[in-house]
Amino acid sequence: MKRHICILTIILGMTLLSACETVPEKGEAPQTPVTAAEAASAIMAADVAVKKASQRNNLWRDTDDILKQADTAMTAGDYRKARELAITAREQAEAAEIQSYRGDAEFLIALLRKDYMDKMYTDQKDRLESAATALDEDRVQVAYDIASLIMAELKVQMEEHEPSPAKVMAEEVVTESSPAATQPTYTVNRKDNLWDIAAKAEIYGNADMWPLLWRANKAKIKQPDNLAIGITLVVDRNASAESVAAAIKHSRLRGAPSLGPVDAFDQQYLSK
Repeated sequence: MKRHICILTIILGMTLLSACETVPEKGEAPQTPVTAAEAASAIMAADVAVKKASQRNNLWRDTDDILKQADTAMTAGDYRKARELAITAREQAEAAEIQSYRGDAEFLIALLRKDYMDKMYTDQKDRLESAATALDEDRVQVAYDIASLIMAELKVQMEEHEPSPAKVMAEEVVTESSPAATQPTYTVNRKDNLWDIAAKAEIYGNADMWPLLWRANKAKIKQPDNLAIGITLVVDRNASAESVAAAIKHSRLRGAPSLGPVDAFDQQYLSK
């Protein structure tokens, strides 16, 4: 009799243990199957987002690979993985597109305020302020559209009032005979990297401008986030607007705000 009771107890315990293993944890909803149609829809949405970011030359360097992985998972019949990867790729592409509009809007608004205020009509100045307001409200594409239109208008206005060739030649002679301005420098301290140095107010005040430091000192730098303590870096103060924009774009195309390993993507930037 006692033996039968022991056996029943063991069987009951095993049954309870099996039941516990199959019941989802508290608060955890059971996963529903992902259909091929759902996975395909997610991949199509990601593909659209990737193309839009690519059109602005601002696609993060790993996003396209993630989308290809989603296609591979789809082909293998792993629809859940395909959808998850596609969602990740879409979110990255959408973030990159917004990042691009924000960066370009910030650059244009700052440039217009710094160099073109005396060339703008009253309505253009008013629209520039509306672009700044849109940027503050996270309506980044609206801000970019307004600022880029103002810049296009100013280029037309300036071409209409272009100085004579004789005046241009005289200005070029003065520029060529002027001595080059002394470039400021920065001495690397412990735990410094180009990202943090560029963010300092006395350098650029913008971490995304770190590629300017790298390009100006590429003979001294092998790894941006592993600088030799005590080396002296030249701070490029004469970079053109195009160079600044290219540096910021290179930084942001890397994706996450970190420097990471040097690769062909970096080498292509440095070689320009």
